[in-house]
Amino acid sequence: MMEKALDHLVERLDGLAPTVALVLGSGLGGLVDKVEDARRISYAELPGFPRSGVSGHAGEV
Repeated sequence: MMEKALDHLVERLDGLAPTVALVLGSGLGGLVDKVEDARRISYAELPGFPRSGVSGHAGEV
């Protein structure tokens, strides 16, 4: 299951090899708009990942 999610992430990154990843809480979600070439991937797209049902949470990787 995790291998499928990883394969999906690699595919969506289009050959990029990130050197940094940020994990932001809902209070810091706006920071991603200031990151150059940020990639957002919905949890719903990732095989085996739960959908975010919390109001105010983007539910993205």
